[in-house]
Amino acid sequence: MVVGFDISIALQLFSGGLMLSSSFLIVHLVSTINPYNKPVIPVVYCTILFLTGLFMAMVAYEKNPVNAARESMGDAFVSVLYLLPLALAILTYNLLRISMKKRPGDELFQSTSSHPPEA
Repeated sequence: MVVGFDISIALQLFSGGLMLSSSFLIVHLVSTINPYNKPVIPVVYCTILFLTGLFMAMVAYEKNPVNAARESMGDAFVSVLYLLPLALAILTYNLLRISMKKRPGDELFQSTSSHPPEA
């Protein structure tokens, strides 16, 4: 039995991820406004990417924009949650690997710890 791959599932997840990441970036850019940065162009590009993802979700789900965005972003968020244990396992492995590594001795620390302080 051959298992087929439906392109609409990939389109739904990609469009949801595109909308989710662009909305996170828009919130970040707007929340860090100060007099020295000009976030207009990145916000415009993120808005264009969000609308592109919304259009792809509308094509994939064949629903109105609000329902398509909600379902697509929800599916993308759930997919991120499914990948979270893998990311946490990789993080734990790297933290254990770094913490178990033998470090070279610090000459300054060794020279001060071997002699008692003089009064």
